[in-house]
Amino acid sequence: MSTPASITGLILAGGKSSRMGTDKAALVLDGETLLDRARRILREAGAERVIVLGRSYEADGWPDPPGGKGPGVALASALNRLADSGPVQALVIPVDMPCLTPHSLKALIRSGPSAHYQNDPLPLYFAPDARLPTPDTVRSVRDVVKAVGALALRRPGNERVLANINTPDAFADLSGGTGPD
Repeated sequence: MSTPASITGLILAGGKSSRMGTDKAALVLDGETLLDRARRILREAGAERVIVLGRSYEADGWPDPPGGKGPGVALASALNRLADSGPVQALVIPVDMPCLTPHSLKALIRSGPSAHYQNDPLPLYFAPDARLPTPDTVRSVRDVVKAVGALALRRPGNERVLANINTPDAFADLSGGTGPD
């Protein structure tokens, strides 16, 4: 029996943040940027390594594939790149879901197979035995979820955990402030 793969955390942080009007990863909530928050949550959930997709200039960053084909292609490309080194076990989150908790991510891991929460393609747990999606067969993160055969788990009781922050108003509601400057 082979040794289980260590968990790699993948943060989707590419894109233009056009609806927000500023870089979402750099927004500060409770004293930390959304990017640093995402890194911390993944580590607390058990990720031994964290990679930031779409940010090649970060020490832990990888570039998105050329052509701006979106997060689904970026994710499939990253999973395939990781698979070059052996079995892949990954937790995937977007940078703009700052209410995720280590508990909500560990629940995905405990499910056994690859899993996500109903009606939300992210966060996604990619199990070591999951089918590997290829970048040329997916267009969206939902396509990746379908390609890997991820189980749809019941959503957490606290719906805020899966809140996706895409606009200044949504960030203001979350932070209790006036939104990003």
